[in-house]
Amino acid sequence: LWDDSAFGSDEWNPFDEIQRMQQHMDRMFSSTLNRVNASPSFGPLAMDSTYLPELDLKDEGDHYVVTVDLPGLENSQVDIQVEGRNLSIAGMREAATEEADNSGKVIRSERNLGKFERTVVLPGPVDKDSVEANYEDGVLKITLPKSTDSGESRKIPLNSGNQPPAS
Repeated sequence: LWDDSAFGSDEWNPFDEIQRMQQHMDRMFSSTLNRVNASPSFGPLAMDSTYLPELDLKDEGDHYVVTVDLPGLENSQVDIQVEGRNLSIAGMREAATEEADNSGKVIRSERNLGKFERTVVLPGPVDKDSVEANYEDGVLKITLPKSTDSGESRKIPLNSGNQPPAS
């Protein structure tokens, strides 16, 4: 009848498909808004721009790993929360405090600035007390050990490179 060996062993899940479509539409709207906000004719609107950083979610057997590219941020600009099976990553990328260069006009501006927030539904419950987050070289990596208990929500401290976790 149907050979799904080319598609992997997992059955098609309409909710996964809806989530993929929502993420695709979020990226399209974010991209469009960033282009509009970058236009000088919209002035202060650019200060309120939001963007949607893309992420990877991997199942590595006994834990999940979420990787997000967030270049140019400090630990204090990123907030990570786990509640039930929801992982939320939020933050703010501010404009660089460079000296104004009035010698020319901006031809193209593609760097995302402003607030961001991503929430991803994890495939299963995680041990919130063992979640670790590390931010190094502009890449956020969150390791979420699997659990059978969904428990309460928890704010996740963010480590930087080889520094010990923040309290």
